[in-house]
Amino acid sequence: MLGWVSCTLVYFVRSLRTSITVVKMSYVLYLTLINRGIEILSYAHMNRLSALRINNKMPGDPEYENLKKNHDKMMEMYKQNSIFFLQSVHPDSFKSLLTFEDWSSAQDFLEKNKNLAFKFTKETRK
Repeated sequence: MLGWVSCTLVYFVRSLRTSITVVKMSYVLYLTLINRGIEILSYAHMNRLSALRINNKMPGDPEYENLKKNHDKMMEMYKQNSIFFLQSVHPDSFKSLLTFEDWSSAQDFLEKNKNLAFKFTKETRK
């Protein structure tokens, strides 16, 4: 009986550790995808600014400045909403694993796990 109990306990602890690892990996994957989205949106923004410059709308022009201002607001909203969404759909049983509350602490978490993020994106360190 003691052997069965100890074996069950070992398997439980091992599966719990595996579950925690999977949840943390999902955080890294989610934040990596959100950062990729920011990169793509920034690239599109730079193309829009370039198109405005081609059409003689230079920095200082109201349309140019308005586009930059709207982009900054949109980026801030995107970051806040992405963290809020993760917190709102997160199961209560794993709330203690969510170690970040805002965008900057999420980026710190991603920085600590950047090797895993590089594996997800199949990038090599540069």
